[in-house]
Amino acid sequence: MKTQFSHPQHLVSAALAGLYGFLPSGMPLFGSLAQQYRSGATLPSPAAAISPETLMTKDALAEIAAGNIPDLGKLCLDLHAAIDRPGSSGSALQFVPVLDAMATLKPGAIKRLLDHPKRKHVLVDNKLFKAVLIRWEPGQFSGIHGHPKGGCVFKVLKGKLQEKRYGAGIPHQLLSTGEFFGGSIAYIDDSLAYHAVGNPYEAPAISLHVYTYGKG
Repeated sequence: MKTQFSHPQHLVSAALAGLYGFLPSGMPLFGSLAQQYRSGATLPSPAAAISPETLMTKDALAEIAAGNIPDLGKLCLDLHAAIDRPGSSGSALQFVPVLDAMATLKPGAIKRLLDHPKRKHVLVDNKLFKAVLIRWEPGQFSGIHGHPKGGCVFKVLKGKLQEKRYGAGIPHQLLSTGEFFGGSIAYIDDSLAYHAVGNPYEAPAISLHVYTYGKG
């Protein structure tokens, strides 16, 4: 089965529409949580004082200071607030409204990421979540892997990516293939499938991946 996703609200989630499904244009994402972001409000801040300097990795802060990667400090703070709040489920699905509201990267920022010698930039890596910017050169694919507990969401920031979903058994059986264009958001955890993500296309792609370790 092959499916294409091109709108920012297209979300892969069994909880929403089977193994592959999407939210049509205009449909609210996760109720009041998404409405807060779309109205410009922010989620409640955690009790402890959090800033980009205390939240982001030293490497990310250095790259931002040098102008080598875009300053996504505000986005990382919003991701932190989405997961570190009363009643949090510990699921990466809580990151979806933040990624949905994420501003498009400017052409200069895209060019710097495309020209950067490193393909991966770990923005945040703590006990709650991990956020990674990834550049995918044509022909590059991850191995087949899973995302236990909290799961993973990713958003395509430039170009397009392909995701192949597999059964958990060994050898892994291919279940479906999806194409994700700029602005598309996908979610996965081990209850849905294992997957491999990559770029079989002719142009480079950039994506942001956010993982959480879940509760317990």
